[in-house]
Amino acid sequence: MKRVFVLFFVLFSTFAGLYAGPFGLSNGMTFEEVTEACGGKRPQRIENDDRYVIEPTKSHSMFKYYIAWINDEHGLYYVRGISEEIYTNDYGEELKREFYSFKDRVEKIYGTPELVDEMTDSNGLFKDEQYWLYALEKGSRQLYAKWNKENKKVTLKDDLYFVRLWGAYSGYKKTQLIIDYGFINQEKVENQEDDVL
Repeated sequence: MKRVFVLFFVLFSTFAGLYAGPFGLSNGMTFEEVTEACGGKRPQRIENDDRYVIEPTKSHSMFKYYIAWINDEHGLYYVRGISEEIYTNDYGEELKREFYSFKDRVEKIYGTPELVDEMTDSNGLFKDEQYWLYALEKGSRQLYAKWNKENKKVTLKDDLYFVRLWGAYSGYKKTQLIIDYGFINQEKVENQEDDVL
């Protein structure tokens, strides 16, 4: 009986390792499990909420900073990777080049995303290409790709509900590429918060 248990434990550990989620993190991981996935380095709380700065051992060269949302009751439910600053011109060429190159890589994993690269300001004050970066700064333009469970062209795994890659303005001529992973237990966390309303 003891051998059967040991064999089951080894097989389960191997199976669980094969399906580890983004950056070696999975839906519902506890604080202690996230710490283990960070090589024993404890996540550092950002504010008095669920956000923690982490340093996962399975990191990606594109991203320098990582944030994990860990709920006391439901565990890990959201992960963000943030790139170093990408210096770009007024046309946003460098950011767009990085975005589309990385989008193509993510697309090979999850399928065809919803893609938005357009003005959101109905007045179109900054619609000319030489104002591309300024429009992004002012929130008049969006650049993102989203892989969502409802999209039939998308195949999400590891209990993911969505993946979103987006370009963000971070300062004069500076931008960043950000990737977000939302897990299926995010809805449980939202319901828990709504219970206090």
